[in-house]
Amino acid sequence: LCVRALYLEGRTGHRSLQLVTSSMQEYELWFGSLQRLIAYQNASHDTMIALYESWLTRHSEDGVLRTNLAAELIARDRLDDAERVLLDALHTHPRLRAAHVELARVYLARGNTEAAVPHLQWALRVNPRDPAVLVLAATAAAYAGERDRAEHVLRQVLALDPNHTEAHFQLGRLLGSDVSFGGGLTLGSSSSL
Repeated sequence: LCVRALYLEGRTGHRSLQLVTSSMQEYELWFGSLQRLIAYQNASHDTMIALYESWLTRHSEDGVLRTNLAAELIARDRLDDAERVLLDALHTHPRLRAAHVELARVYLARGNTEAAVPHLQWALRVNPRDPAVLVLAATAAAYAGERDRAEHVLRQVLALDPNHTEAHFQLGRLLGSDVSFGGGLTLGSSSSL
């Protein structure tokens, strides 16, 4: 086995590389892609979308690539395209946790809590202490009018990571909000892949 690199964008806006194993036959393709990837560290979402789409022409069943493409599409507010890509990824890789998390993000961005909750529950069964997923679960609770539950979950995140910027931000919005949560929480961060 050799190592290939995949571009990931953290939900704080920091870009990094994640190493993933792949077969020896793909080494040359991925090495060339890695060279281009290094040049794309400061690339726009549109550039990264084009790069992922190019990779997917050679690796159409790769669920991680599809999930990363969806994250870029979400960042460009192309929710319909992201939903399609994620549903395709989950069709071939039903246990791909990151795809469940991103699909929940799409549904929450549309205000469809009912559709998001099963994906969040699945992701939390796999890792009940994932701060990014817990923040999304708090968002879902807030959208459903469960402010106390949302506050509890956000405080749980801060107990795990006292410096979690998004949890602080969302808790501040929650506590500062007097009325409904129709626009109370934002979905700025994504799941970890």
